[in-house]
Amino acid sequence: MQRVAAAGGKACISKLGRALIRLTWLPGTEVSGKDARDVIRCSNMLVDDAPYAILVNMRELRSLSIDARYVFGGDPRVLAAAFLGSGPMDRVLAAGSELARHPTRFFLSESEAITWLLEHLQEA
Repeated sequence: MQRVAAAGGKACISKLGRALIRLTWLPGTEVSGKDARDVIRCSNMLVDDAPYAILVNMRELRSLSIDARYVFGGDPRVLAAAFLGSGPMDRVLAAGSELARHPTRFFLSESEAITWLLEHLQEA
């Protein structure tokens, strides 16, 4: 499995399939716009600038800046983003993604999130 560190080591991006990646943050991370831009850059490198779907592990994330939300929601290569969380606070952090240019959805189950992402990849 291909894996790359991003955002100064605060994030790990791994390739789950040809056009499917997972983003995991270190516990307690506060995500800035700069972090988001680096994650997007690394994600696009990992998929060779092809369209992709992303599973974002929101568990234990402390905060997501408005600038970071804007950066993540505006990447034209993202086909769909599934946010994986474990409770209400994670759902609140993911709520800002509703304005993204691609479909987004919050999940408590990783397998359900991956199934949803794979459906979006088949439609593309």
